[in-house]
Amino acid sequence: MSRSTALGLRKSALVLATLSASERRRLLGALPVATAEELSTHLRELGRRGLMHRAAIERVLAEDLRGLTEDTTLRIEQLMAMAGRLPAPWFARVLEAAGPIDREFLLALLDEPYARSVRAELGTGPALAPAAAKAILEWAMSPGGKH
Repeated sequence: MSRSTALGLRKSALVLATLSASERRRLLGALPVATAEELSTHLRELGRRGLMHRAAIERVLAEDLRGLTEDTTLRIEQLMAMAGRLPAPWFARVLEAAGPIDREFLLALLDEPYARSVRAELGTGPALAPAAAKAILEWAMSPGGKH
């Protein structure tokens, strides 16, 4: 087993450990047998080490998630700087490409007429292809796109 696969299995076990026992059983039951057995081994090890506490596990995983998303996610300050400088349809596309953000929270921070226009544009076009979303984010995160 490769090092990255082993690390991925350990992290998956950590995520599973944050779930209820019934949810863990359900998810493990949906996996290929070999994968479920490997994850079960990791879960037993976590239990032996006393690491089945959700708060502790979430702290461990939070650093990974922060590192994973930090370089590929627009900060709210960046989004607010673009708001109003971009036409509403363009800003809507940036929001669609920005991934898991609370759009309603962000829209609530904008001037109402602009927010209404952006909201009206969200989801009106075809779904963004992954390459298009990536290109929009790269532009938005570039020095020229960070207004």
